[in-house]
Amino acid sequence: MSADRTYPAKLLLFGEYTVLSGSRALAIPLHLWQGRLKTSASVTDQDLLHFSNYLDEKKIFSGESCVAFRQVVAGGLYFESNIPRGYGVGSSGALCAAIYDRFFADTADDGDISNIRRDLAVMEGYFHGTSSGMDPLVSLMNVPILRELNSYHLLPGLKWPDGIQLFLLDSGVERTTGHLVQEYLQWTTHDNFNIQCLRPLVQSVDHAISFFINAHLPSFWEHLKLISYLQFDYFRPMMTDSIPALWESTLDEPGIAVKLCGAGGGGYYLGFAQEGLDIMSIIGDKATVISILR
Repeated sequence: MSADRTYPAKLLLFGEYTVLSGSRALAIPLHLWQGRLKTSASVTDQDLLHFSNYLDEKKIFSGESCVAFRQVVAGGLYFESNIPRGYGVGSSGALCAAIYDRFFADTADDGDISNIRRDLAVMEGYFHGTSSGMDPLVSLMNVPILRELNSYHLLPGLKWPDGIQLFLLDSGVERTTGHLVQEYLQWTTHDNFNIQCLRPLVQSVDHAISFFINAHLPSFWEHLKLISYLQFDYFRPMMTDSIPALWESTLDEPGIAVKLCGAGGGGYYLGFAQEGLDIMSIIGDKATVISILR
């Protein structure tokens, strides 16, 4: 790896929560924000020291590699990043990708993507308790990644469909996700939720990903709008106070849709709009809109 390499944020386009119930998921690198490893003799990053101890305890890498990592951290290694923390765009994933790439990639098992993802999942578990490893994998590989049937596929040739722009709604609130995931899993034990929400939601997520990849926009918008409606009706605990009114203003408007961005509960919320649409005229001027892609 290059010592100057940067590691991008990530954006989960589709699959939040439903991936836990068997749907596909699609994530892309988000180059609006990024981070890199740097060294300063005046810095001792205590969090990274604790992280090095965690990795040593997990025994996923050689003891020699963990010792080398700890020594470099003690010498002033830190992660310089402008990726918002607690906003669902992969700040911890980028950090794990950078550390893996610098210290552990050469000793990993045969470079197989499934093994890399497994190791990254254990690494990111330090920050979230559990992790699929998808966030740091996107940041490390710097290409879109499709999860399908517990396999992960790199999509370096994925082209952004013409006529779609993305925007982020800033809730102004940092988030924690663990309790929200547990709440979702509790919902899935109820037949009414599974029949009325989860089954059609999983189907629409899978279809939206297919139509997005194949740039079949009429069908893509049909399923995206259904995702937006279902999440609005059934995932209210994942919305902060400022979000429902903004989200509701898009439900019956063609060419625009809002959905969760990862787990919700704060951070950013994700919007899709037809190119050229005046987003602010629909959602008003109380939202912070960040254009991502045209």
